[in-house]
Amino acid sequence: MTHRNSNRTLPPEKPSKPYPDFPLSATDNGQECQKFKGNVWLFGKRNVPAASLVRSLDQKNTFLLPAGIRAGVLA
Repeated sequence: MTHRNSNRTLPPEKPSKPYPDFPLSATDNGQECQKFKGNVWLFGKRNVPAASLVRSLDQKNTFLLPAGIRAGVLA
C-alpha cells in the first residue's frame, strides 16, 4: 500500500543564529524576523545578518519610543 503524499519533500531546516544572543529569528522564506507588539516584522535576507540587525534596531527604536521623541519634539 502506498501513502498518498509519499513524494512530498520536507521543508529545509532553518540555519542557526550567527551568535547565541542574536535577537532575530529565521523564517521559512529565508529572511530574518522579530516580533514587536504582537506583530512579526521581516528585516532582510538571512545571508546578511549585520544589515538585518541594523534595520531591526532602527525599527525597534521607532516602535518603542513615544511619537514626540521620534519626531524630535520634546514635550
